[in-house]
Amino acid sequence: MVNYLRYYLFGGLLALALCACSTQDKRKPVYQHETFGAQTPYQEVFEATPNQACEAARRALLSQGYLLVNTEPTHLSANKAFQPEYELHVVIEFNVTCVQAGARALAFANALQVRYEMKKAASSASVGVSAIGSISLPIGNSSDSLVRAGSETITDKAFYERFFTLMLHYLEITPKPEPQINTQEDVTQNVHEVKPQVQEQTTVKPNQQVESEPAASKDVP
Repeated sequence: MVNYLRYYLFGGLLALALCACSTQDKRKPVYQHETFGAQTPYQEVFEATPNQACEAARRALLSQGYLLVNTEPTHLSANKAFQPEYELHVVIEFNVTCVQAGARALAFANALQVRYEMKKAASSASVGVSAIGSISLPIGNSSDSLVRAGSETITDKAFYERFFTLMLHYLEITPKPEPQINTQEDVTQNVHEVKPQVQEQTTVKPNQQVESEPAASKDVP
């Protein structure tokens, strides 16, 4: 019997120790989980220019029902609303930035999940009584409003892989602009547009007139 009590006591102490460790781990600051590693699910390299990559991202988000909020040649933002429950609303805020990476484009994607909860606010009405005064009675109308309950960055690797795969699909089906070929007329036009060199003006001196000496007069006898 004593041995069983020892086992129970040891098991209870072990459970308390595990609970204490788990509680301490939950209280660990969030920023300590940031590793800043080179391999992250938020980036992908494409054989395209930054403008072409962001255009593919724009088409990918539009095809999935996202509403564009801000669009620039190398940056865009879009939102999409969900309602998983009656009193719970979720909005995904999607941001994409495209930069040059040598001869290719590097696309950065970030999605933020924002939660909104329905809050009810009841308004009371005041009734005036001559003997007592004004009394507030809960007979007014109730109004519902959405309140932001929290937000969190989506870290699911598969989520971003699906998005980058769709970007690649639109890059493949979108025709790229053909390079311009200079024709003979363009070459001739470029030659005429070259500024002529300034020729130095030479000063021509006037011919000097040679003064002839007067002829010797002959003595007339």
